[in-house]
Amino acid sequence: MTDILDPLITARTIETTYKRYLTTILHPKEASLRDKFVGEVARSRDLTKGPLLETTPPYAPGQSLSDLIEEGVLEPTFTRLAGPELPLERPLYAHQENAIRKVVAGRNVVVTTGTGSGKTESFLLPIFNHLLAEKAAGTLGPGVRALLLYPMNALANDQLKRLRALLADVPEITFGRYTGETKHTAKDAHRHFRSLHPGEPLLPNEKLSREEMQAEPPHILLTNYAMLEYLLLRPRDIELFANHGTQTWRFVALDEAHVYDGAQAAEVGMLLRRLKDRVAPYERLQYIATSASLDGEPSEVTTFASELFNADFEYSSDPARQDVVHAVRISSPDAATWELTPEQLLEVVTGPTDDWGFGGDDGGPDLDRLIELSGMPSAGEALDHERHIVALRAALTDGPVDIRVLAGQILPDHPEAERLLETLVRLGGRVKADNGHPVLSARYHFFVRATEGAFACLSESGPHVALARHEECPTCAAAMFEFATCTSCGTVHLAGQVEDDRLTPVTGRSHLARWFALLDSADVMEDEDDSILAAEEERLNTSATWLCTGCGALSDSQVSACPSGCSKGTIRPIFDLHTSKAGLSTCIHCGARKNHLIRRLDLGNDAPAAVVATSLYQQLPIAGDESRDLVGQGRKLLMFSDSRQAAAYAAPYLNGTYSRLVQRRLLTQTIDSPYYQDDAATIDDLVADAVPVGRKAHLFEATDSKRHTDRAVATWLMSDLIGTDTRQSLEGLGLLHVSMRLSEDAPLPAPLVKALDTDGARAVLQQLAAMVRRQGAVTMPDGVDATDELFAPRNVVISMRSDGSDRRRKQLSWAPTRGTNKRLNYLERVLEKVGKRDQAREFLDRLWIILGAGGSRGNGLGWLKDNTPTVGTSQLDHRMIDLRPGIKAQ
Repeated sequence: MTDILDPLITARTIETTYKRYLTTILHPKEASLRDKFVGEVARSRDLTKGPLLETTPPYAPGQSLSDLIEEGVLEPTFTRLAGPELPLERPLYAHQENAIRKVVAGRNVVVTTGTGSGKTESFLLPIFNHLLAEKAAGTLGPGVRALLLYPMNALANDQLKRLRALLADVPEITFGRYTGETKHTAKDAHRHFRSLHPGEPLLPNEKLSREEMQAEPPHILLTNYAMLEYLLLRPRDIELFANHGTQTWRFVALDEAHVYDGAQAAEVGMLLRRLKDRVAPYERLQYIATSASLDGEPSEVTTFASELFNADFEYSSDPARQDVVHAVRISSPDAATWELTPEQLLEVVTGPTDDWGFGGDDGGPDLDRLIELSGMPSAGEALDHERHIVALRAALTDGPVDIRVLAGQILPDHPEAERLLETLVRLGGRVKADNGHPVLSARYHFFVRATEGAFACLSESGPHVALARHEECPTCAAAMFEFATCTSCGTVHLAGQVEDDRLTPVTGRSHLARWFALLDSADVMEDEDDSILAAEEERLNTSATWLCTGCGALSDSQVSACPSGCSKGTIRPIFDLHTSKAGLSTCIHCGARKNHLIRRLDLGNDAPAAVVATSLYQQLPIAGDESRDLVGQGRKLLMFSDSRQAAAYAAPYLNGTYSRLVQRRLLTQTIDSPYYQDDAATIDDLVADAVPVGRKAHLFEATDSKRHTDRAVATWLMSDLIGTDTRQSLEGLGLLHVSMRLSEDAPLPAPLVKALDTDGARAVLQQLAAMVRRQGAVTMPDGVDATDELFAPRNVVISMRSDGSDRRRKQLSWAPTRGTNKRLNYLERVLEKVGKRDQAREFLDRLWIILGAGGSRGNGLGWLKDNTPTVGTSQLDHRMIDLRPGIKAQ
């Protein structure tokens, strides 16, 4: 583990993880299609982009706040804000100074500068100045002066921390956050504050509760646009918009203004117009917008702001009338005076570049060696004029460039060009120039793109696979279809739209798709067990259809040639699946039923973000402070979304998926213990050994009891052993070997041994038991509740009887009462190999007894245990399950 985030390794890891994730979504049963799909994902250069390197030259300095006070731009009483959080003598950035001057002069302003450029101070400091001026004039009475509008509560909460620090010694200026999180009463709000900020003092000028703000509105009000809509409607909040004898409202500041586009911009624009009519119908409000992403010509930005706020924004040749504030950067030397060879670069950094093992006394690069090699008076000046640094800055003048392209330009023909370039960038960021800023301030970008789906032709020369929508195969000109697969058995399904009796890929989202199973009628099986376990609304109606693979023409009756006269393909039987509004949750081949059973490569928003975030999180370095002893070892990752709804859903989704990953990792680490290399573990063994490992990894609270932790780990393990997503389980991934306890001298049924030999008989028994387990008809360890949502969609108590099923009680029939089931179908296929297919039902009936009670209670194997609450039913005994490490790839 390194103490830095390595951009090259991180980019490769994210790309590899993302592509591996894509190949786990679709797993076609047809080997040729599966191989072509996996190969196309591996070859694709369109799924990821980067890492891209971008220089971020330091911002040009401007005057200090003291200078502005002395000049008269800011009020003399502004000095009251001086402190560690706001040193008055420190120079502002030039764009901050420019924005402050414009706001103080009464201009509407859009501040479009990069992340971390101090945009907040650009509007916050002029607002403070106005409030201090009112205080000095004796007019600072009750009433809102400034509204700070944020797209997300998280941003508003972050701003509160800054306001507390800046206004701690100015109690006359009040502020408050009014969002859905704000408590109603002062008592509840104060209690909530103390629980979140233990030891932090309550400020007299912070309004923490709704009732406090309704009684005496704060001078600075923070909220989001959704809550502002409510505030304008509710009578009890009317005081926030009252004028108190004279107009008090002066400023509206909109943070992250780029979020408001399209329909949302229209909605917010109308909201701001209603606000203006309410608080200042005949007076002027001053508007300020900030964004790091409002690109384009100044005229485009002013047009956007004017339409959003319904106010005047302009940009002319007169600097005083330029309402768009851009960043001003410090220029760097454009002439090189010396060159650092790759060998000298490694000598300066002294150590493996992956670990950045600096050898200097301060743990940094060997600056004395850098000075010696360059002959210049300082390391900063030396690196500032180095040929590779100068060339790199020149190459990045017009924007970010892929590091692989840069490496070829800056260090052509060098086998380690990318790594050396990354080292050079890191060195440039570590060494400061004579102006006090890093010689090379830069950042990396890496982009991941969602797919349009997976598409394939079914021609005789194919299949050919693409990850972008095509109606015609670019390789063989045959029709292309979007394909999906059953997560249980891999059966290929086609998703598309039918126009003029022709199947083509859909142009919209998944709810527009019609579904077809790529099966012959002989491959369709109606499993009685799955009918019992399925909900009533999951029943699926089907009809046989025939498809021309050349042009996509469909026919309701069996034909030998394409009905449209196409000669490019062949006729294949498929099944038209008449799905319910809930979508396709049933496979007519294997009979499996669950939500999202048939998966397309239509990723949505949450799963890819979770995969990328998890991969990135794992590459973050461990914290260097005491937080390394916490969960995650002090790593921190902040995710953003332009959609509040998506952001609210992403956190629990990521938490759920990552928690499941951690739980499976815990079980894998435990079963990999040397102790279990020779002796199998029982479920109780694995739980007992996993709990201490989980405690060491901080998966439990220190106050959690042994009963609680045992129950939690047992639930994780059982949900993996009986989950419906078999292929993604530890067993399906080959990380865990699961079997029933079967001694060498176990009483095997003689007819089965005679038909299949001893090894074959043992394998058949194990496979039948695995089918029962995967259906959920298994006992649970003490404390594990079968109705826990972790077992969804089969979070019910399921049992089995020798004959006769009961849908209401979720009781399965070992032998089918009508039709067939997986067990009978499996035995028929196995016994067909030895010419005994017609005896499959008889074998199945006898095996029920064999799997039953053993020892003194009977002559069976003891795998089934009587389900005492319901007479006549049984469940697989979890105590008879043996667990071993999976076979590791060599």
